[in-house]
Amino acid sequence: MKGKNHVVTVPQMGTMSILVEDWMKRLGIDFLPPSPLNNKMIEVGASVSPEFACFPLKATIASIMNSADNGADIALMVGGYGPCRFGYYGEVYKAILKENGYDKKIRICTLEPMTSGEGLLNDLQKFFGPLIELSSKSKPTIYWHLTRSFKKAVCMDKIESMLLSIRAKEKYRGDTQKKYDEAVGLLRSAKNDKELAKYQEEAVDVMNSVELDSNRKTFKIGVVGEFYVVLEPFINMNIERLLNELGIEIERAIYITDWTGPKNAEKVAGINNFDAHKLAKPWIDGWCGGDCTANVGHAIHYINEGIDGIIHLYPFGCMPDIMALEALEIITAEAQTPFLSIQIDEKTGQAGIVTRLQAFTNIVRKETEKIWHAI
Repeated sequence: MKGKNHVVTVPQMGTMSILVEDWMKRLGIDFLPPSPLNNKMIEVGASVSPEFACFPLKATIASIMNSADNGADIALMVGGYGPCRFGYYGEVYKAILKENGYDKKIRICTLEPMTSGEGLLNDLQKFFGPLIELSSKSKPTIYWHLTRSFKKAVCMDKIESMLLSIRAKEKYRGDTQKKYDEAVGLLRSAKNDKELAKYQEEAVDVMNSVELDSNRKTFKIGVVGEFYVVLEPFINMNIERLLNELGIEIERAIYITDWTGPKNAEKVAGINNFDAHKLAKPWIDGWCGGDCTANVGHAIHYINEGIDGIIHLYPFGCMPDIMALEALEIITAEAQTPFLSIQIDEKTGQAGIVTRLQAFTNIVRKETEKIWHAI
């Protein structure tokens, strides 16, 4: 990879590209933000992928191929381990790119998780090696810049969590989204930690300036599920915006920095994976791969906090979340908490999702009002 000015990209997934772009700029590496997903790209991804591959693989390979057409020649990807097939994505990407003549256009560089059990030095090299080649910088320097970019991304995730609550109560539709875009712009412009702290306060003030409808009665729903489907709005049919417009505030079980950061760290979502796994232990005594155990733990946490309903999102063929579904159905039934599970693939249409959400929110309202009247 040396001797050439490479252009790096990542697959489209929520606000992930903002985090990576900030990091790459700090390292002096050219970065090409991925284009927003669209139906044509999904068609391409589905056509080149194995039929029964996870839907996120079809969406992300489409994003990578689109970026290659737009000039990127390196695609960064994180690795994985355990029963979830996500850990194989990097190798499957390489095979698909070669079969379709894209291996000469773009190369996959996988940053492996530092938890392989093969020793710290080996893990550090697997994670930092590709970035050392791209930037010619040392591991400590790369790590330092990552922590600065990550800190900024945490601030953005906190603003996004405000969006998912305030938008359900806004007086004038669209106001919250405009304020959110303004707040994110402020945070992205921060050049150092001092500016970031200042802009974070300003961003919170911007979000709190949204005029609310005092007569609007809202309800609160927890959203759990496979990370890619939850985090990428195009894939989940903009379910969060649709719910907000129906007067539903959202508690989401995962944000970008929750997924990329240490599993035992404080999370924007409320509880970290260690605590979620403890809550899930009576139901799933072990790790099943992916987000299975954490989803069950988050659902239990939401129920304990008095949530009005829970929605579970997962892609067709996701083995860990199929296991989580079994536990979630029993847990929510015993707690008498309204529950909706939505499986998504390339054939899913927004009209069907809207109909199911409208029916589900009507159930949530009726069940919650029963409780209020009983009290």
